[in-house]
Amino acid sequence: MRVVVASTQQVFRTDNYGGFRATLPELGDTLIFIQRGYQVLKLRVVSSDYTEVEMTMLPADIALRRNRLASMIQGRGSQPPRWTVGNESYSALVENPFVNTMELPVLSFAANNNYASYSNIRRFLHMDEFVPPDAIRVEEVLNYFNLFYKRPPQNQVFSGSSVLTTCPWNSKRHLLFTEVSARPIDMSHAPVNNLVLLIDVSGSMDKPNKLALIKAGIQKMLVNVRPADTISLITYGSTVAVWQERVPGTEVETIIRQLERIQPSGPTPGEEGIREAYRVARRCFNPHGNNRIILASDGDFNVGLQTERELEQLIDEQQKAGVSLTCLGVGMGNYKDSKLSILAYKGNGNFSYIDNDLEAERVLVTEFSQSMFTVANEVHVLVNFNPLLVRQHRLLGYDNPRSALKDTTSRLIGGEIGAGHGMVAVFELELHPDAVQNRKGVADLRVNYTDPRNKRRDYFAVVCPNRVTPFALADSATRRTAALLLFSLKLRLSPSVEAVSWKQIQAFARDAFQGSRIPVHIEFIELVETARKLYTSKRAKKELRGD
Repeated sequence: MRVVVASTQQVFRTDNYGGFRATLPELGDTLIFIQRGYQVLKLRVVSSDYTEVEMTMLPADIALRRNRLASMIQGRGSQPPRWTVGNESYSALVENPFVNTMELPVLSFAANNNYASYSNIRRFLHMDEFVPPDAIRVEEVLNYFNLFYKRPPQNQVFSGSSVLTTCPWNSKRHLLFTEVSARPIDMSHAPVNNLVLLIDVSGSMDKPNKLALIKAGIQKMLVNVRPADTISLITYGSTVAVWQERVPGTEVETIIRQLERIQPSGPTPGEEGIREAYRVARRCFNPHGNNRIILASDGDFNVGLQTERELEQLIDEQQKAGVSLTCLGVGMGNYKDSKLSILAYKGNGNFSYIDNDLEAERVLVTEFSQSMFTVANEVHVLVNFNPLLVRQHRLLGYDNPRSALKDTTSRLIGGEIGAGHGMVAVFELELHPDAVQNRKGVADLRVNYTDPRNKRRDYFAVVCPNRVTPFALADSATRRTAALLLFSLKLRLSPSVEAVSWKQIQAFARDAFQGSRIPVHIEFIELVETARKLYTSKRAKKELRGD
């Protein structure tokens, strides 16, 4: 992109991420931004202020379909072997590669507070089944545990910190743990909810772990809505039906009674159901509230739009109305993770997978504020590594779909961060031999976001000091996050941990979570034990290694 200083006509060019520096003759000047396919933009700027510019695509380019990238990283990563389970579908992911810091010191990724992947992993292991590698999104496993969360100071949206340690499974590497915690929300002062419940009641949902599970979870959620909130109920199956519209929180018993009457039958007209949900959400729209559709489905749409690309286009048209879309996935055999994750991403919402009653309660009751209330929209993170310290760096997780990498028009689209959520990103680093003697920070992290209260763009910065902590002396949050990370990478069949045995992973996890009586921590140790037995069995040798 060209940037022209109006007073001098001097031309500057931006880097691959849109960043630039321009010398101004005065404190203030007008800059002209020129990029093929975009409207020319003239903007008055002050040199002492940070300015973020958003350009508008020309109509011909707006129609161009673009895939959503999870992270902006150059180079070819590794892709694990693929397999399917029944009729389930997952987006093919390509693991992020190491990149040379001198060539690419800055990387960026889209933040989110999804954690569907972990509960889905749990479902497979509880069934004594191998987990499809593409079902494992490392960042969602880390999100699920929220281990680094630190409440931000009052009147601040975020707090943040970093830890640099030796890598416990590769002595030649280091791990940089970065965390950003979002402020919690006081429910007594939280925005009023305009919630539209969109429930798949097609024949494929007639299972105890599908519709019955969703109905039980939503009933628990409705007990906790406030008098000022409004709830609408829509189902789609044999037909699309609006059961209730704009019911106040004082009358949620009517919604609960309607839920009890719902019976599954018919095909799955997902497209028509989504369109109707947006129509109802717009009719009930609260300009100062939390306007959100909650879609509960196995994702197996078989009437109307069906492909991920078609569904992306549908949500692109609808999300401009200012309504977020939260997706709750359920079921097995025909579960379409690839579709539901895309809907949530494109709908400016989040995505959870519900495998049992406890998970339904966790998502819809215990962590309702994290799932339903947003403190930051259009969130993307930029990390600038110091090339004097870091020779190579690799982002663990936030892997891109293979289809997005093949599409030259793909772009990074920011996600949303819920109230009280802690976002973790971990980087594997190769440091220069003399890095310890260099006092500069190893990296700077910057969170760019839109404040949903005033629609203004803002940022939060974290400096990552060059202070290496031996892993054995790291705090419990760091050690436990590393255990989750190692577990995820091993399940993904990542080449980076091929030399680490399941027996070592089990010992590592037990040591990291030793002494914790938190149920989800105890459950994780049990899952590691299940995975060790499964992935070291004769069956594993036959099915995973092709013997």
